[in-house]
Amino acid sequence: MAPPRRKNWCKRWLSKFPTRSKRIDVVSRIFFPFMFGLFNCVYWITYMFRDDLQ
Repeated sequence: MAPPRRKNWCKRWLSKFPTRSKRIDVVSRIFFPFMFGLFNCVYWITYMFRDDLQ
């Protein structure tokens, strides 16, 4: 008989929060600021190093 599979770190971490709404809230606190920062970095790098079309 095979040993039980361990949950990955993300599922273990999310299982600490009792409700689905709390899990969504916690993930959103991390995901949205990260994506906003990533978008800004890509936008400004593209803006500063693009070739002028005129």
